[in-house]
Formats: sequence, structure tokens, C-alpha cells
Amino acid sequence: MSHKSKMSLPAQVFAALEGLARYGHSRHQDKLEGVSGRYIYSYGTMKSYKKHCLLFIRWCRERLPERLGRAPRTLEECRPYVAEWLLERQAAGCSPCTCKLERSALSKLYGEPIEVQLSGMRRSLIARSRGRAVRDAHFSEENNAELVNFCRCAGPRRAELESLDASALVWVDGRPFIHYAYGTKGGRERLSPLVGSEEEVARALAFLGTLTGRNHVHGSADVHSFRADYATRVYKAHLGDLKALHGQTLDYTALTGKRAPDGSRIVKSALYFCRGDRAGLVLDRAAMIAASKALGHNRESVVGEHYLRL
Repeated sequence: MSHKSKMSLPAQVFAALEGLARYGHSRHQDKLEGVSGRYIYSYGTMKSYKKHCLLFIRWCRERLPERLGRAPRTLEECRPYVAEWLLERQAAGCSPCTCKLERSALSKLYGEPIEVQLSGMRRSLIARSRGRAVRDAHFSEENNAELVNFCRCAGPRRAELESLDASALVWVDGRPFIHYAYGTKGGRERLSPLVGSEEEVARALAFLGTLTGRNHVHGSADVHSFRADYATRVYKAHLGDLKALHGQTLDYTALTGKRAPDGSRIVKSALYFCRGDRAGLVLDRAAMIAASKALGHNRESVVGEHYLRL
């Protein structure tokens, strides 16, 4: 440990986090073995964790000299002030999502859970892709109509879109699907149907033919918002008669592959009842599951609470 004290605080942050890198390993397998919480599997996660840990270190350098009589030299000297920083960040207006990300980053940095109670995430507090943003002025949907149409028909994430090429097209029973294998979240591959009118799907197929696997996507393109449009299309394509579904159940295990902790099959209501600021909205659970799979998620609640635009 003595050599670490000679490293700068940022260097100590990098060394600690990079020591947890497990790129290319199966997170699912580690989860089965009970060790997935120890490592970092994604380059994007590593980048985010470094960014927020460095924000904490900068705060320590500014605040702690007056308390310690000198600048902090080690991560251990900064550890007692983690809770204060997180609560100050929350009070300054950081979103619950950002605060929880920072808590996770510092938990990884120190190798232990950070026991700080933060405000819960509420849908009404989420601002991403809701309404106009400054970046929207730098992106023209009209000038990028084919890109926008493809995203609304196929629902890629930004990294997935950047990695797509024409070979991703797969036909299943005469219907076109996109095989997402690169840039996916958690490395999970999936098949997502192309949805839209005949003209929109034809245009999406033509656009896919122009992709090379090294695609530039405008930094101001709100790809996440287009995914919400896609999720809504998939949901509506599978939507059943809500009145007929009232009081019915569905085999949740058959649709999702999930089972109860004891291995038994799961049966749930065929209807999903939203809560919070969407209280009173009733959705078709099977259609939500279809949209969730198409997006690359594994919980229908994410679709119902954060994606659908009805």
C-alpha cells in the first residue's frame, strides 16, 4: 500500500477502477456464481464511474484542506466524506438517477456498499428525451429523415446503430428483423422486428443497406426518444382488447422464461396497472413484454413506466 500514497488521487482512482475491469467475461455466469457485483463489464460504465469518482476527488481537494490541514493524499482519507458529498450533490439538484450512479461508482471504488439514503426515482423527475432540449436545435429531423425513420422502425440504441451493417437483416416467416449483436447493453443479442407502414419499413430496409458497421451518428440525434416511438409501435402492434383481458391471467414464465425462486411457473394478471404519475393507466402486459424484448430489456415495467407514449 505504501507505493499508492505516492500516486496522485486521480491515478489512485484509475488504478482502483481499472483493477475491476472484466471486459469480455460473461456477467450472467458471474451472477450465477455470486461474484458479478465485484466487477465492471462495460467500457461505458467504466468511463462513467471514472468521471463521477473524479468529481468526488475534486470536491475533496477543494474542501478537505481546511479540515485536514493539508490536501488529502489517499482515497482512504476521502472515504469519510462520501456521504456528505452525495447528499450535497442531491441538494444541489442532481437527478436521483445521477446520484444513484455516483453512489454505485463510489461503492465500486471503495469495494463496499455506500449506505446513503437517496431520494427515490420518480418518473416525473426524468427529463431525458422529454420535451425540447438545447441539442435539438443542432439536429434536423427533416434533413436526417431516413435515419429518424429507421430508428422509429427498428429501435436501436446509439451504440447499436453505430455498429450496424446490412448483414444484421434477418427474415423470420417472411418478416424482417434486425439482429443486434454489437454495441448491445450487457452484450445481450436480440432480434427486433421492423415495425411501421409498408413504406416506412421499405425505407428502413434501404437505409440499412447503406450502413457499414462504422456509422457516424450525429451527437444531437435523440436516439433514445426514437426508441420510445419504436416501443409504442411494437406495443400497439400486439395490443389486445383491454376489456376482454380484464380478470384474465397469463403464463408469465412462457412469455419471459422467468421462474419463481423455488423454480415454479409464474402467473400474472394479463393487465398491468401503472402507478405514480401514470396512475389509472391500464396496459396489456403481453404487449408490454413484446415491446420490452424488442428494446432489449427484460422487464415490462420499464416499457410501461418509461417508454410508451400513449
